[in-house]
Amino acid sequence: MNNILKLVLNALIMTLIVFVYYGCGQGKKFVLFSIVEEKSENTNRVTEVDSIIHLGLFGGKGYIMPLNSYMEWSGYPFIFEKRYENYYQLKNQPAMGNLPERPVWIHTGPIINVYDGTFKNWIYLHSEGSLDYDISDMKAVKFSAYVGLANPWYLKDFDACGNNGSVRIIFQVNGRLLYDTGIMKGVEQQSPIHVEFDIPVFAKTLTINVSDGGDGIGCDHWTMGDAKITHIEKVSDN
Repeated sequence: MNNILKLVLNALIMTLIVFVYYGCGQGKKFVLFSIVEEKSENTNRVTEVDSIIHLGLFGGKGYIMPLNSYMEWSGYPFIFEKRYENYYQLKNQPAMGNLPERPVWIHTGPIINVYDGTFKNWIYLHSEGSLDYDISDMKAVKFSAYVGLANPWYLKDFDACGNNGSVRIIFQVNGRLLYDTGIMKGVEQQSPIHVEFDIPVFAKTLTINVSDGGDGIGCDHWTMGDAKITHIEKVSDN
C-alpha cells in the first residue's frame, strides 16, 4: 500500500515539474496550481506639461467664460471683447432691461482704446462688476494679465470722459485676496499694470472684482489684456 502511495505521489510531483517547466517557458506562471497569463507591461507614458488657457467672456476653444450672469460683469452697457482681429459686442447690454437668459454676441467694428494695438486678446468693461471663473477642473498654477483704464474712444470723435475714470481691481482665488491694484486713476493708468501671481493648489474659483475709485462709476472704463492661466495638462504618448 505504501509503495502505491509513493508511486502516485512521485507521479504527481513529476507532472507538476513538467507543467511548471513548460508553463514558465511560455511566459506563464502558476498560482495555487492554476495557470494565469502574465500581463504585458503598460508602455503608455503620461507626461505633465504646462498649457495656457485664456480668460474671455463668451467661451470657445482655448477660452473659459465667467460662471456668473453677464448682468454682473459690468455696471454700464459697455461689454466688448477682441480676439485677434475680431471684435465682439454684447448685443443685449445689461442696462437695456428685459434681457434673455443667455447673452447674444455680435461682430462689431474696432473698439479703439489704448490696448487695441498692444494685445491680440482683451476684454473691455465698465465698473462696477465682477467676473467669476471656474478653475476647479484644471491644475492651475499661475495667473497673468495686464489691466488698466481705457479712455472711451469706442465711438469716433467721442472723448467726453477726458481720462477721468478711476477703478480698483481685486483678484481672489477661493475668496482669498491675491492681488489688489489699488485705485487706478485716469491718465496715470493708461499704461497697463502687469498682474501676476501663483495660484494655490486645489483652487476652485478665480474672482475679479472691479469697483469705482470712490467717486462714482462715471467714465470708469477698464480693460484687461492677454488674461491667461497656466495650468498642468496630462499628455499621453499614444
